[in-house]
Amino acid sequence: MIRRLVILLLFAVAAPACMASQFTFDNGNFTLDVPDGWPRIMQSMGDPETMVFQAPDPAPSAENPLARVTVVSQRVRNLAAFRQFVDENTDHAHALPGFKADAKRSTPTNAYYTANEGKVRQTYVEHYAFHDGYAIMVRCVRPSHGRAGAAWTTNFDKGCAGIVASLH
Repeated sequence: MIRRLVILLLFAVAAPACMASQFTFDNGNFTLDVPDGWPRIMQSMGDPETMVFQAPDPAPSAENPLARVTVVSQRVRNLAAFRQFVDENTDHAHALPGFKADAKRSTPTNAYYTANEGKVRQTYVEHYAFHDGYAIMVRCVRPSHGRAGAAWTTNFDKGCAGIVASLH
């Protein structure tokens, strides 16, 4: 009996550590799962609504900007308004210093590009979705050649893809 209790207690403690943190936005219309250890560092309510999560870099330096994921949702009337939302964000990206698109990977609703943030070359991935009258953008930004190494980069990219996949 005590052994079963200890096992149940271990599962209760260990399970949350393996799971992502769940966040809701737009008055509960949408949820998303963010990897544990990626704290929400900003949130703005209203329309549009924005949440920003930091992906802590284990090799931080003063010259590295934050690795982060930004989720933006905005109410739109129709598909044309969604297209305008995408175009406005795309225009913003094109204006970034050193912007260079990855045309091979980009699609009408997924943008892959690099740009400079200060002295650091950053890799950007933007995913767009139109759902239940909302335009949603998930933008993932990380150093293109950070000091954290390949494993951290792979985990960041997986975490970003997981946030996109979890949106519902």
